Amino acid sequence: MAGLVLVCVLATRIHRALPLRAVMGGGVGLAIAVMITEFTGTATSSLLTDICTDLTLGIVLALSVIVGRPLFGVLWRHLRRRALPRVMDRSAHRGYALTTGVAAAVLLVRGSALAGVYAADEPVGWLLGVKIALVLPGTLLVIAAFYAAGSLETAS
Repeated sequence: MAGLVLVCVLATRIHRALPLRAVMGGGVGLAIAVMITEFTGTATSSLLTDICTDLTLGIVLALSVIVGRPLFGVLWRHLRRRALPRVMDRSAHRGYALTTGVAAAVLLVRGSALAGVYAADEPVGWLLGVKIALVLPGTLLVIAAFYAAGSLETAS
């Protein structure tokens, strides 16, 4: 059924001459989820990639703060097409470190919550409910912190 929906969306995008990159990415994600589900025999296992991705990205972001090069500062500089200075303004650096730390915390909390529900062998509905409940508020918090930290840099 999912393959049929993918084909219909792909045909519509081709007919309307829209870019296909998003559809191809979704198709790859769908294929991975289907392979995991077929291999393990349960639909809850298809969320293992989300759990692993959230935990891995959370650890990487936390390590970037510990090392002293918060990745959100690097990303902001890249988006603004500015070179990364050797010594960054202290207030901007604190803002980027705080933003990167918030993003790491959000991802680690989401990954841990999903892992806990998965380990308790709860139904798929619980897993999806936890994921939906944590994704939007966490994402909005990180976006707000990201723009606040970026405005610290442009103000100085």
